[in-house]
Amino acid sequence: MTVAPRTAMDHITAQLAIASAPEIRRQGPDISIDHIVTVGYFDRLGYSRPEASDTGDRFVFPDGPSHPYETFRAAALYVNDALEQGDSVVVHCQAGVSRSAGICGAVLAEREGVCWDTAIEMVAEARPRINPQPSIVNSAQRYIQSDRHRA
Repeated sequence: MTVAPRTAMDHITAQLAIASAPEIRRQGPDISIDHIVTVGYFDRLGYSRPEASDTGDRFVFPDGPSHPYETFRAAALYVNDALEQGDSVVVHCQAGVSRSAGICGAVLAEREGVCWDTAIEMVAEARPRINPQPSIVNSAQRYIQSDRHRA
C-alpha cells in the first residue's frame, strides 16, 4: 500500500486520512477531501466542531466506555460506503488518537481483509501517536466481526 505525502492530516491510504479537530480547523472550509467525518471534539470545553465537517454531530461519541456502539458502527459504515464510492475521507476526533484511530482501523480491517492488529498497525504507520481506548478497540473488533454484509 502506498501512503500519500504528509499534510496537516495523516494519510493512511490514498483515500483515507486521520486527523485531529485542530488540524481540520487549520485546513479551513476549502479542504480538498470529499468527506470530513467528525467523531469527536471537545464542545464542553468551548471548542466548536470544525466548520468543514460534513457529518456534523451525527457520529460524535465520547472516548471511553460510555460510547454507544451503534454510533461507532454508523460512523464506520459511513466511511466504508464513501470509500466504496471512490471518495476521499478524513476521520477526526479531538486529538486524532483514539476514536478516529478506532474507526479507521475497523474500516481498514474490513476493506483489506486483515485482522484488527494489522489494521491498527497500518494506521500507526501513518500516525504513530494513536492510542485507541480499550472500549474503542472492543467496538472496532465487534464491527470487524459483524455480519454486516449478510444482513
